[in-house]
Amino acid sequence: MKIVYSINGQGRGHVTRSWPLIKELMKKHDVYVYAGGNAYDFLHDKVKIKKIPYFKLIYYNNKIAYLITLLNYIGTLPSMRKELKIFEEEMKYLNPDLIISDFEPLALKASRKLKIRSIILSNQEEILEKESLFRINPIFWPAYFIFLIAMKLDFRGGNIKLVTSIDRKNTINRKNIIFIDPLVREDIKKLKTSYKDYFFVYATDKNNIKILDLLEKTNKKAVAYGFNEKIAEKYKNIKLKSSEKNLFSDIANCSVVITSGGHSLISEAIILKKPILSIPIRNQFEQIFNAITVKKLGIGDYILKPNKEKIENFMKNIEKYRKTYQGINVKNSDIKEIVKLIEKSMRL
Repeated sequence: MKIVYSINGQGRGHVTRSWPLIKELMKKHDVYVYAGGNAYDFLHDKVKIKKIPYFKLIYYNNKIAYLITLLNYIGTLPSMRKELKIFEEEMKYLNPDLIISDFEPLALKASRKLKIRSIILSNQEEILEKESLFRINPIFWPAYFIFLIAMKLDFRGGNIKLVTSIDRKNTINRKNIIFIDPLVREDIKKLKTSYKDYFFVYATDKNNIKILDLLEKTNKKAVAYGFNEKIAEKYKNIKLKSSEKNLFSDIANCSVVITSGGHSLISEAIILKKPILSIPIRNQFEQIFNAITVKKLGIGDYILKPNKEKIENFMKNIEKYRKTYQGINVKNSDIKEIVKLIEKSMRL
């Protein structure tokens, strides 16, 4: 089977969950990989890949900078239309049996226009299935409306939707919607968990150092990824790391994972049974939804506007969050079973 696999380039979460699936698919099928941004950077030395443009969310002070992001979006529209035409011509030439999109809009648009069978891999679809305006705190309504608009404009389609979920409770499969457990990196699955006396911190916005400043005030030791190493000398108890060489051992041995609200890292923290403190990008509804889910599961909490008191209150409950894991069972998806699902979808 000839498969085109496209990956959203925002952040690292999409590519780290897609890469194990791509490797498994390549054992039996011809897979053509397309990605931009961080996804391209991650894969370009691992697999033959074509670079495509991607729409970038711009962050400032742990929020999406809406105006700058919108102006950037408008500015890239002409080139995006041109790139879409190029992509469509490539798809006509390749004539793939299937397009798989890990929340990547270019491939979805081409599949709709050319009537190529497609699968969308997404955790965002879970929000559409579980949430409605009247179940959401009104303070999140603006972010929710923007999320709905984005889904309508850029992420329609998919003959089959594979929806990754960290909370499978009350999820119901339908004809074209299949809920699956989180997809995590093979290296994460192999790790043995221990709880040493330090926090693991991962940044979405490298300039948002407020959490580091607050942790320093609590005298808590931490290792932090994704920040600018030039500020390292500012902190006595926090070790900033640019290389991800020791990332897996650092997350496996930490006592707490502090992250924004990205689905993939939260999934990996859950597989490792780590208490989670989520500080979601404040007007990005997907991250808010993931953060609320963490709190609902009882395995951590979220803070929209962190301060020293809120951090210390979280610390008081770390043991409680760890014990909660004894009563929940979040699995990771079996890659081979996901491939079988994909192959089965082609026979329907």
